[in-house]
Amino acid sequence: MQVYVQGAWRNPETLGSLNQASLGESTQHAVNFIRAWNEGKSSFEFQTSGSTGTPKRMTFSRRSLENSARLTLRSLGLQPGMNALVTLDTRFVAGAMMLVRGLVGDLNLILQEPSSHPLQQLPGPVHFLALVPLQLKTLLQESRQELDQVATVIIGGAPLEDELIPWLENMHPQFYATYGMTETLTHIALRKLNGPGKQNAIYPLPGVHISLDERGCLIIEAGHLDTSRVVTNDLAILTPDGGFQILGRADEVINSGGVKVHPRAVEAATGQVLKSLSITSRFFVAGIPDPLLHEKVCLVMEGTPLPSDTEHQLLDRLRDQLNKYELPRQIIYRMKFAETATQKIDKRATLAI
Repeated sequence: MQVYVQGAWRNPETLGSLNQASLGESTQHAVNFIRAWNEGKSSFEFQTSGSTGTPKRMTFSRRSLENSARLTLRSLGLQPGMNALVTLDTRFVAGAMMLVRGLVGDLNLILQEPSSHPLQQLPGPVHFLALVPLQLKTLLQESRQELDQVATVIIGGAPLEDELIPWLENMHPQFYATYGMTETLTHIALRKLNGPGKQNAIYPLPGVHISLDERGCLIIEAGHLDTSRVVTNDLAILTPDGGFQILGRADEVINSGGVKVHPRAVEAATGQVLKSLSITSRFFVAGIPDPLLHEKVCLVMEGTPLPSDTEHQLLDRLRDQLNKYELPRQIIYRMKFAETATQKIDKRATLAI
């Protein structure tokens, strides 16, 4: 069920008339969030996804939420009266911030339960949409024509597979990859993925300053947040024009025979090879304890094992793109990946299955 919220923050009776029992959990939470916002609530609590550690709860002031929303509205040119489709779980920060952008920017909100097919039976055009990579991939494969009716799409929550980017080139929406986390109230940087102004790096939003610590991890300084300085665990390189590129997480670097291997680089090459073999399975790269190497590079794939000859093809093509330290020494299969509540792959839980 969809709920079309037009000016509900100015007219509380609109929300009060909804039959809460007919709504899904995310939509119920969205309605309650909007009601609390309208009543002037001064602080809001969010839970981290748990994809990179133990989930924790964090509290932010209303001021920080408003400032973050205005930064996005200005950066993407969103205007009052535009329609924003909310198809992320509003119990978490990414979905909740879509609500805040609508409330602050006077957008019309289309509330929908999280779905891999969020563009069915819409009440009107969609000017603004936020997706996780899994939703984008599904839409590109199954509902490309519907996706072409959206004006602006931001993608976040997990790294975007490089092989998906060429699919976006000749499409109507403006696509942006985002960088951020719960601690920064979602994105503090954007990368335009298609059309005029297409970018190869991620660029901080106005007023956000970035630097690196002694580990080579990103430090974020943003005056619009309660905590103006956030030290991340993301290894990065800074580009001469003020942008940055993420290499991966410091705690996921694989030490194989004394050589540091960045899983994200191996995943980028693997994605290209899998695409060339018409394999669409989800995957990730991880280090598994090894008595000789300390850790060995392993490719973890979702679904049934590949045929032996296909496995050989995959590894042979990877040898052409990776050095001997980066090449996966084992392919591990899991019928179904474990996921966090925000649809991210839970790598630790998947490997523990």
